[in-house]
Amino acid sequence: MDNEVNAAIAMALYEAFGYSSHDEESGKLTINKKNSLWNLNIQLMATNTK
Repeated sequence: MDNEVNAAIAMALYEAFGYSSHDEESGKLTINKKNSLWNLNIQLMATNTK
């Protein structure tokens, strides 16, 4: 086998057995409404229709 194949297999096993340095995530998503310049157009349309 090529060295690249051996390296890919070694890295896959390393990740599979949990030796990676990734953080543990809770799996919970939180979405909070926040006014910003990104949604200013929608904010203006919402206030004009009321």
